Amino acid sequence: MGTTVATGFARGIVIATGMDTQLGKIANLSQEQIQESSPLEKEMKNIAKRLTI
Repeated sequence: MGTTVATGFARGIVIATGMDTQLGKIANLSQEQIQESSPLEKEMKNIAKRLTI
């Protein structure tokens, strides 16, 4: 996923795999974002509060 080779010969040393790679760290950060309520959800909560008081 992080490397593309069209043709040729190469050797490499694997220093990390999966979530320990830079791509894995980016994926982890994107999953940790806090989802904010939509304007509709906020208004529905506001209406529900008003109705229960």
